[in-house]
Amino acid sequence: MKALVLLGPPGSGKGTAAKKLSGRVGFRHVSTGDLFREALSDDSKAGKAIRPYMNKGLLVPDDLVLDVIRDLVAKLPNTARILMDGFPRTLAQARDFEKVLAGEGSAVSHVFLLDVEPDVLERRLVGRLVCSSCGEIFHRESKPPAVEGQCDECGSAVEQRSDDNLETIRKRQRIYEELTLPVIAFYEEKGIMHRVNGDRPQDEVLNSLLELLSDGNGSHM
Repeated sequence: MKALVLLGPPGSGKGTAAKKLSGRVGFRHVSTGDLFREALSDDSKAGKAIRPYMNKGLLVPDDLVLDVIRDLVAKLPNTARILMDGFPRTLAQARDFEKVLAGEGSAVSHVFLLDVEPDVLERRLVGRLVCSSCGEIFHRESKPPAVEGQCDECGSAVEQRSDDNLETIRKRQRIYEELTLPVIAFYEEKGIMHRVNGDRPQDEVLNSLLELLSDGNGSHM
């Protein structure tokens, strides 16, 4: 099994970058949010455990997050290639994820961090619009939908998330720094952390990520 990790603060574009990168290098894009939603829809044991936290908008405890990750890894073949989007989020998750992968004879090979200045993040999030159906992301200024209020991809309603306001955005940024900075230090000590300037067009960010994964001959892992 091969594993990559992509980190970044809220609004850094890590979800978009993860989708583009996974498509280019043949890795499965793994978002804990998607895994949680799957667990909830399946009404699994893990889903029942995380439901109260999700319903209240609270962070899911580390032990429950790892239960969902363990379930995923256990179902995957040894040849699987996964790209973790925004996970691990805490130092405890990073250490436990290392143990889960070690049980499969594997380890995280590359960790990418999208660096974006706080004022840029705020501007991005305040103007962000999300499709209520397919999750496609738009922006009032930089990427408005062709038809106002309507998703270009599926035609469903496009709206601003209720938590995309300055007060909540700044609170999320503080939580991110408190929880994730130790994760960054953890991977930096291992020598596998790569910082990427996220304040650029998406294609430029993708090219930087691909270059970091390249073997020097134009091929990727």
